[in-house]
Amino acid sequence: MKESLQKQIEDLKRVRESLEQMDIDDRSKRLARSGISKEIKQLNSELWTVEQREQSELETFNHNGEVIEIPRGLMWNGQVDYQYDDGVIYQFKKPYLEKDGSLHLWHYVWLDEGKRQTRLLVRTLGRDKYGDRYFLETNYFKDKRDQYSYMRKGVDINNQKYKKYVNKVLEYMRKHEGFEDFYQQKEVAICN
Repeated sequence: MKESLQKQIEDLKRVRESLEQMDIDDRSKRLARSGISKEIKQLNSELWTVEQREQSELETFNHNGEVIEIPRGLMWNGQVDYQYDDGVIYQFKKPYLEKDGSLHLWHYVWLDEGKRQTRLLVRTLGRDKYGDRYFLETNYFKDKRDQYSYMRKGVDINNQKYKKYVNKVLEYMRKHEGFEDFYQQKEVAICN
């Protein structure tokens, strides 16, 4: 990929230089030179991205003797636990209460979806007058070595695609002392 981009850039530079010898009017030369320069700029940007990925060294964690690479988009955010389950990386923030007794934690789930990498944020809040709750957001990456996402979306908390990952985050929260009842769904009896 890198060699192909470099070759395309060199070819376009040669075409841009040969414009001067062509028997076309000046306005056409300027337009052609401008279009070629824009394309060279775009190819240079793609080349820079490829080079950044090549230079990125990912951190790792050990899961049952298997070394798992932590994607660059999973920022380290303090005391975290990593878990790996069926191709999915979980980054759990250890539960703690703020000075005012409330809770605000950010947990991440990394999903490899083939052509794109998805980082699911499960933001848990609670122990305040609004009760326990969570919010979801996804960020999409082209490669696990990319630091920045190319798209970000808010997600409805009832989204079925991410429900099993959210449930795992909530289970993790409930394993900790003092958080056993975090976001317990109340069962409602239906009377006919």
